[in-house]
Amino acid sequence: MIVMIEIKDNRVILEKKVMNVLDKFACEILRIIGRFFDYVIVGGYVAILFGRSRTTEDIDTLIHPDALSIDVVRRLYEELEENGFWCFNAQKYASGFEYLKNGLALRIARINEIIPNVELKCAKKPIDFETLKSRLTLYMGGCRLYVCPPEICIAYKLYLGSQKDIEDAVHIFCVFKDKIKLNTLRGYMSMLGIDYSDVSRFLRC
Repeated sequence: MIVMIEIKDNRVILEKKVMNVLDKFACEILRIIGRFFDYVIVGGYVAILFGRSRTTEDIDTLIHPDALSIDVVRRLYEELEENGFWCFNAQKYASGFEYLKNGLALRIARINEIIPNVELKCAKKPIDFETLKSRLTLYMGGCRLYVCPPEICIAYKLYLGSQKDIEDAVHIFCVFKDKIKLNTLRGYMSMLGIDYSDVSRFLRC
């Protein structure tokens, strides 16, 4: 059970959430990543955080490309290794830097494992940068995570348009239904080329 006890001043506090394996992994690995980059969680894991009952193997995250340097990536790799993690698709920091610089994602998991993993990539599109700028701070027990605001999550999920994405969008809409800023939601939809009237029928609780 999740109780939303506060969403104010870019903060969300979750109470009575039983943390699953993915939650515990996210808290551990993103605490490390957060020492080097301002990140934001996007994608299906956001819906799972807010109580949607579905599975995912990865946690999609965005960072700002302006924060990228080979020295920062080197220190990230060292910290990851010291804490039992690896980038399994780019095992050397130099190749990891090239991945990020060229718009590719790093996949980070526990050493000698590939699931679950964090997909770390640089923001590229205007909506990505808006998501980083508008991120919310989420508190879950003693864990702090940074997540996309619900209006952007909903708009982007509807933009993707698969059945799973639409279900994610509806779930997030219903969790935040009393807090959603409809004008803001419409603005993000417009940024993504979505006509609100074409998708509003999905947003029912």
